[in-house]
Amino acid sequence: MRYRFTSLRRTSEPAALAVSRTTAKAHLRVSHTDEDSLIDLYVGSAVRFVEDAVCRALITQTWTVNLDGFCGDIVLPRPPAASISTFTYLDSSNVSATVSSSLYTLDTSAEPAVIRLKRDQDWPDTYDANNSVTVVYTCGYGASETSVPEALKAAILLLVGHSYENREAINIGNIVNELPLAVDRLLAPYRVLEI
Repeated sequence: MRYRFTSLRRTSEPAALAVSRTTAKAHLRVSHTDEDSLIDLYVGSAVRFVEDAVCRALITQTWTVNLDGFCGDIVLPRPPAASISTFTYLDSSNVSATVSSSLYTLDTSAEPAVIRLKRDQDWPDTYDANNSVTVVYTCGYGASETSVPEALKAAILLLVGHSYENREAINIGNIVNELPLAVDRLLAPYRVLEI
């Protein structure tokens, strides 16, 4: 049985974007610096769109997941998960305690990663309260653009190009289509099913 989280939030932003301004400008064939801040805005929003569309973390970042108690496996959303920073719980006396690493393993071969109880081990008793278990973990493909899969970077660049060429929410007098089918096709193999 997998345990469903009660809250999930990014607690540390990535230090870089999955596509750099230099890469975006090369894609757009822009050599001047007049629109650098606009291009940065488009890149940031495209990266966030792709991360949300595939439910993944692209560049190394920290997330915190809360649960109302222990019950079976604990799924860590936003793959790929790299490591657990802290794993704490409120014990039966309502005092914060750290879960011993001797009790569990982090299965990063599963996607998304899963915290599994080791054989012949039991989860500790928790205080009867919301969010009594907290896992802080690091996830993402790596620290730089070179770590991100090419298809995900290509989708980001298509979105940046679309935003750069179509700067308004409404297009009058032209034939309009949804965002390119190519974006969906590039993202499809990386989509994580909602948990």
